[in-house]
Amino acid sequence: MIAALVSLVALSVKSTLLGGGDIYYYINVQPPVFWIAVAIVGTAALLAAAGSLWLLVRWFYALPLLLAENLHPREAMGESSRLARERGSWRILGWIAVYTAGFLLL
Repeated sequence: MIAALVSLVALSVKSTLLGGGDIYYYINVQPPVFWIAVAIVGTAALLAAAGSLWLLVRWFYALPLLLAENLHPREAMGESSRLARERGSWRILGWIAVYTAGFLLL
């Protein structure tokens, strides 16, 4: 869903700001309207990434709760949100960053 919203922003920016030219023109000449479009789409992508990361941290404990505690999926997500608030979202984000960095280094 989040990727669809970013794609919608990118398509609307292309049709309104970059509607008249060829892609090679914008890449080679790089007029000011190109940089405005890059800023708009880049901001939308960063906001989408932040939203996705927030959901990942919030639902970090959902699968273990679902499997180990035998909770209903909706209850597991709610309990995961509560646990993430109690145990600290920054700590969970740190573990995700360490895991991702280790995975990328291997």
